[in-house]
This record gives sequence, structure tokens and C-alpha cells, in this order.
Amino acid sequence: SVSQGMGRYRLQDDDNNRLLVGRIGIDQNNWVGGISYLNGQVFIGADGFSISGYRNLVGLDFTSYLGPTTIRGEVDAGKSGGKNEEAAYLGFDHAMSARLELNLKYAYWRENLTRQSWGIGLSYNVWSRFITRVAYQYQHSQKDHHEVSSQIYWDFIRTL
Repeated sequence: SVSQGMGRYRLQDDDNNRLLVGRIGIDQNNWVGGISYLNGQVFIGADGFSISGYRNLVGLDFTSYLGPTTIRGEVDAGKSGGKNEEAAYLGFDHAMSARLELNLKYAYWRENLTRQSWGIGLSYNVWSRFITRVAYQYQHSQKDHHEVSSQIYWDFIRTL
């Protein structure tokens, strides 16, 4: 998968460059897993921080549903700008009620520097698939970073 939960960084296609992303997965009762591939020029940007470069990554991901708890994990490895890159993500979402969910996450990323982040949040289903979330994230690297964020979003995904 090419997503990072509550993180602030998103992958998007760099103008006029080729980006190939694919995923093959399996869905078995309460468990979903897959392997994904990313190859091409990407741009990552947020709050004045940006990276643009060629990436070639392979990832393994899983989602497990255990009663009111959803566990998600992902491991990625490959090359970014000719340098080795490794990343991992582990997230827990626990339904505390029909509308309120506790969100926990751990993320690891290593290229030139090693970065680790931990996050905790609460998601509330306001109406139908209209959701609001408040989260705190702590990132440890050469300089520690604390972030409090809020999100309001509409979950528009439907399963056929």
C-alpha cells in the first residue's frame, strides 16, 4: 500500500513523470494481505518540506480484524534516489463504541536518517460516513517533533 495512516506525508505523481503503482492482495475472512510495488518519480511534500526523486519500492501489507479491533501493518524496502530505504508501519484501531474509535500507530523510516513516530488519536463518526479525528504524534529523529492535528473527512469508499 502507498499510504501512511495518520501521517502528514502523502505520495503524489510528479508532473510529466511516469509513476507505476500496483498491488496484488488476498482477502481471507478476517485477514487481508498483499504485496505492492512502486516505481517512478514521486514528490512528497508537507509544510515546506519536500523530496522529489526516483523510487523503486516493494511493500508487504496486512489488515486483521479481531472483534472490535483492526490491526494494520506494512513493511516497505527498496531504493530512493539510489539509496536504500526501509519503512514500517503498525496501527491499531479499536472501536470503543458504535461511533468512537481509538487509533494508535507506530511508524519507522530509514534512508539517510532514521525516524520513528508514535501516534494516538480518537475518531468519531458524526453522521453516516462523515468522520472527525483528533490525533497527537511524536516523531523522534535528530530533532524531536510533536504534532497535534485534526481531520474532518467523508469516507466515500464502497465495496462492490
